[in-house]
Amino acid sequence: MGNIKKIKSDELLTFVQKRVILRFMIKRREQVCFFNFGFFSFANRSALFCQSM
Repeated sequence: MGNIKKIKSDELLTFVQKRVILRFMIKRREQVCFFNFGFFSFANRSALFCQSM
């Protein structure tokens, strides 16, 4: 966990967001896809991610 300080704030946010997505995914998949696509910056990944589900 010592490398976190070297990571850019944007990269750290995406890392946290991915963990949040995994937690939401267990509860409600459809909401996660909408929430992920609407709020997060990696829209292309979320679109493919939702289609794969």
